[in-house]
Amino acid sequence: MKSILRERNLELLILFFFVFGSIFPTLRILTIGGQTSGNLREYIFSVIPELISVLVLSFSGILFYKNKHVIKLLPFDWILICFALTNVLLGFYIAKDVLMSMYGFRMSYFPIIFYFIFRFGDKELLINIIHKTIIWFFIIGIIGLILYFGFYEQMIWMLKKTNPLVQEYFIVRMTSIFWSPVLFSTIMVTTFTYFYYKFLESPLWYYYLILGLSWSCILLSVTRGGFVVISFGFIFITIIQKKWKLSAQIFLLLIAIFIIIGYYISTPLTFLYWILRSVSDTVGMKEGITRVDLWLKAIENFKTHPFGFGLGKAGHVAARFYKDSKDNIAIYSTDGWYLKLANETGIWGLLSYFFLAIYFFAICIKSKFIKFTENRFVWLFALFMMVNIQNIVSNVLDFYLFSFFYWGVIGLIINILYSKIKKA
Repeated sequence: MKSILRERNLELLILFFFVFGSIFPTLRILTIGGQTSGNLREYIFSVIPELISVLVLSFSGILFYKNKHVIKLLPFDWILICFALTNVLLGFYIAKDVLMSMYGFRMSYFPIIFYFIFRFGDKELLINIIHKTIIWFFIIGIIGLILYFGFYEQMIWMLKKTNPLVQEYFIVRMTSIFWSPVLFSTIMVTTFTYFYYKFLESPLWYYYLILGLSWSCILLSVTRGGFVVISFGFIFITIIQKKWKLSAQIFLLLIAIFIIIGYYISTPLTFLYWILRSVSDTVGMKEGITRVDLWLKAIENFKTHPFGFGLGKAGHVAARFYKDSKDNIAIYSTDGWYLKLANETGIWGLLSYFFLAIYFFAICIKSKFIKFTENRFVWLFALFMMVNIQNIVSNVLDFYLFSFFYWGVIGLIINILYSKIKKA
């Protein structure tokens, strides 16, 4: 009974982390504003989510010890540790700026601690945590709709406090309580694909509502990367599950909602043409596209500094603190995590992550102990694929809060995989 209570406490603590972490951007904006912390009190307030994550890690470690879990590191664990440790050490050394490197570490590598929590925890408990977390993500979507259609002026006020330049494509882009359309879109794409898989497993009526509202949020965020990866996730899960009639029903639902939202945004054909044209222009590296221009400049930075600028001197950290400075800084690598990695720790950073991702992909595909049709694995693997596709055009693994969730999912997959190998 005591053991169950302790595991229940761990579940509540992890869920609290994700719920509080979702609310925190709003609390920070209202308390400090959108600017960088300026004194010790503000710094301490800003790291509250990280302090909670350390508490989660500590509690899970104590729980593992008391339950006499045997923590044995296996090949992928060592590869991940090597990837993180070498890039952090190399990044600090190259940057020669401890403060900026700490920001870079906090953004990209610190969230990996959730991998180890999910890697060695009780699988059923962790699967339940994932389920409840995504229910919370759906609630965030509902909040986004309420803010957008019920408290529009207040939403605009918050967006301006976050960034004076309100992001618009046809309409003001929906952000919910993250105040970032790209992060919000990623959360909602994750929510949609999860419940789409659940629907194919058990087509309950309320899944139509969940999927319809999630898709509406994605459309209203007007995020091209989100449109691409949700298309991939939908096709991938549909092909694997082979439940064509159910998939056709959801596809028709998506078309109907697209038409309705399309008329709200502009017209369905205009909106569709804009999506297809902008994606095509981006893929074709057409000059004049903001993201493409940033890519070209980031690629030039990589060519001149193939070993990187150092941790914190690329991506959003560099753009935030160095603004227009161009000397030994890669301020343009804000729209592509692979480019950010290449600009930060150079060839080693890029190759080490590719090796990590390819090794993970290979052991998932080749292992005879994993079946794609197993409930709890298909969607998890789809998420891995979607994130690494979106990494091309967005810094997904630097997204606040979502990176903790992602590394936790990777840990859970390895947990399931190695436990099957052990049983066999």
